[in-house]
Amino acid sequence: MSSILKYIVSISLIFILASGSFAAEAKKEQSKSEPAKSSGGRTEGGAVNIGSVRGPGTEAALFDDSSLITTPVPTVTPIYSIKGPDKEAWRKLVDTKSLIIRCKKDLPRYEKSFRKDFMDNLNSMGTVVSSIHTEALLDKRDQVEFAWENEVDKAEHTLALAEEWDNEFKEDYKQMEKNQSRVEKLLSKFKAKIQQPGEVESKYEVNKEEMFFLDKDIRSFDALFNNYVSKYQNMIRVKEDKENKLLNDHYELYKP
Repeated sequence: MSSILKYIVSISLIFILASGSFAAEAKKEQSKSEPAKSSGGRTEGGAVNIGSVRGPGTEAALFDDSSLITTPVPTVTPIYSIKGPDKEAWRKLVDTKSLIIRCKKDLPRYEKSFRKDFMDNLNSMGTVVSSIHTEALLDKRDQVEFAWENEVDKAEHTLALAEEWDNEFKEDYKQMEKNQSRVEKLLSKFKAKIQQPGEVESKYEVNKEEMFFLDKDIRSFDALFNNYVSKYQNMIRVKEDKENKLLNDHYELYKP
């Protein structure tokens, strides 16, 4: 009986040992097939695990960040500079072109404003003159002169502003002529040293042609200004002549 019991115990021990060995081997195989646990997108070994797919072939790969660092290599940038006659010639041409653009833009605008404002002033002055009569000159002279001076001040302000514009246009045109003259001298003396002198001559001719028509517009504005000054002075004479006539007629009528 005792021998049978020993046999059963031996068989049980062998079974238990075999079961433990099989379980350990199965756990080892499972650990190989499963990816390492991640925490915040990084595995326990320090490798980055991208994505949520798990399984064979999706193991994290270590990446060396230092491979992204490269030493910058300086690049040579050519710098071109224009010196001497070239620089001066182009600067003069550009300055002339800027003045031409400014005058062509402002001349029509200023002329339109000048015409409207002055004719309004002149009409207002004429209204005051037409309202003058003998009784007003005798009894309300201060009111007549106040209304007249008010309209005269407006007209003089308009004329003064237009005169400034007229002088500015003339000064700009004189500067254009100086610039063009200087370009001519540079081309005659240093044409061999100027790069692409044909281009400089072409721009010079364009400026010259535009200046020809611009000169006519400036002269037209100057003539308009002088014409309006004459109208203003004539209106003052009309007012004075009317006052003198009314007063003389009154004195002659009541002369003792």
